[in-house]
Amino acid sequence: MTSRLHSALFVLLLLVILSVSASRPALAGLGGLDEAALLEATPEAHREAMDFLLRHMPDRDRGKLDAAFLLEHVAARVEARERAPWGDALPEELFLNDVLPYAVASETREPLTAEFIELCRRITADAADPGAAALALNRELFSATGVRYGTQRRRPDQSVGETMEQGVASCTGLSVMLVQACRAVAVPARIAGVASWADDRGNHTWVEVFDGRRWRFVGAAEPDAKGFDHAWFTGDAARAVPGHPRYAVMASSWAATDRHFPMVWAPGDRSVPG
Repeated sequence: MTSRLHSALFVLLLLVILSVSASRPALAGLGGLDEAALLEATPEAHREAMDFLLRHMPDRDRGKLDAAFLLEHVAARVEARERAPWGDALPEELFLNDVLPYAVASETREPLTAEFIELCRRITADAADPGAAALALNRELFSATGVRYGTQRRRPDQSVGETMEQGVASCTGLSVMLVQACRAVAVPARIAGVASWADDRGNHTWVEVFDGRRWRFVGAAEPDAKGFDHAWFTGDAARAVPGHPRYAVMASSWAATDRHFPMVWAPGDRSVPG
């Protein structure tokens, strides 16, 4: 593509951003720009990230997310990595798969607000590594926003905005909120859970974060004074059955795998790799 045409296309994308940002409670279509054109118009420094995001985008989102949302989102996650003290040491595959994605599971697609991102930055300002940042967020985020666990939530897989509006969420909604908060400050994070405990007592969702060395788990909005890998469900999770479609512990992924993350609120939905 000639530099003149490239510049014209990028100007068009900027106009889209300006028009959408003025009043955007919801996301529109790509406005006639196909994914190849969007990738071509993405700033070179962000292109690898945009390519990964588009290649592994769930089919449910194709043609439904606007160019402004995707460009702004990628820029925000790249900036988060640049700001984080651990950003340079963060493995590229973890950044792409567990920091970059705009969604966690099947929740409503929406941009994080500037206020929410700034809150996450304030909470993690003194964190020297991703593990410390994640623990600080789990300890302070929910009380700072007035969000708590509650069965009165409207849907199990709420987005951050929906949870903030209601002030209550299920274990899944709380986990989505903590994962998004972690990712907003470049902490690799994903949801984990079981479709059912081994004794058929029910399902549960929690959060796994990469602490700089390995994956650790926490209960969302359930900080433990002992830190990682301590929760009320540890004994139940230890009785999980690896490989079992119902009783295995699974974690989410953005890139495709040969399994899917079980979503008991949408049992027929296999769109989230696990």
